[in-house]
Amino acid sequence: MADRYPLIYNPSANQLQELQSGDSLDLGGSGISSVTNINSSGIITATSFSGSGANLTGIAVTTDVRTNSLVVSGVSTFSGITTITGETLFAKQLNVSGVVTATTFIGDVTGNATGLSGTPNITVGTIGATSLNASSVVTATSFVGSDANHTNLNIPASFNELDAALFN
Repeated sequence: MADRYPLIYNPSANQLQELQSGDSLDLGGSGISSVTNINSSGIITATSFSGSGANLTGIAVTTDVRTNSLVVSGVSTFSGITTITGETLFAKQLNVSGVVTATTFIGDVTGNATGLSGTPNITVGTIGATSLNASSVVTATSFVGSDANHTNLNIPASFNELDAALFN
């Protein structure tokens, strides 16, 4: 049985003809609509596609994504430099291994402050610690607890014994 080819209308010859093998069928401007299924073993090209695209497969990886809104569910891994501008909300958690640089952190920050450099100003509501080692001055509006082990107190010579007892 011979291969069968679609019949096409040739308006210049005003007749139906077979579409020969290797020829192409130009449907541009034909306004084809209500097609239920298109099966192709080749490439389908269009100036635009519409619909959700939910069942598309084999979509190539791109090196550049630009969008006004991006919703990601699951784990996302970013490599290289990732720049986020504007206000960004991570509803659950953000795990970072490496350096995080920011001008401001808002909300609860957990973990440690290993590797702080420069002169960071840190405001903390309450610190619970078993010991505090400082290589410079510790300033506070008040100290609570025993002061029995304070050393190197510079008690002015003009203080009497009662004044000096306040330092011990």
